[in-house]
Amino acid sequence: MSTLLAYTPFVNPLPLWDYWMALILPLTVGVSIAYKSIRCRHMHQVPREATQIAVMIILGMSAAAAVLWLIVRVMEWRV
Repeated sequence: MSTLLAYTPFVNPLPLWDYWMALILPLTVGVSIAYKSIRCRHMHQVPREATQIAVMIILGMSAAAAVLWLIVRVMEWRV
């Protein structure tokens, strides 16, 4: 019990290093639902528009990751 009370999240983070990329999906879905629930006039629009923006965010992050990966590979090839 004392170790549970002594837990400090920013000093001793959870060991999520092996599967941190899987946490991008729930974060994206949560952000898109929260954003669209504020911006939409009617709540029946939220699921469709939140799905659209979540897909756009995931595709954008995937494209950025691919471009950065390509830049790293080209820079490694030059050295």
